[in-house]
Amino acid sequence: MNTLLLTMLGAVAEFLRAQNLENQREGIAKAKQAGKYKGRKSGRSASSRSSQIRARER
Repeated sequence: MNTLLLTMLGAVAEFLRAQNLENQREGIAKAKQAGKYKGRKSGRSASSRSSQIRARER
């Protein structure tokens, strides 16, 4: 009985997560069309990113 309950709760949670992501994508698309969505700013400079990439390749 416990397994059935946990399976059902997991299915509901997965469904709600998918709904939230779909709503978020729709909202972002609507904001982009209105010119109000710019996205997240990069936390690092271009030189910092390139030096980290070079360090990983070594």
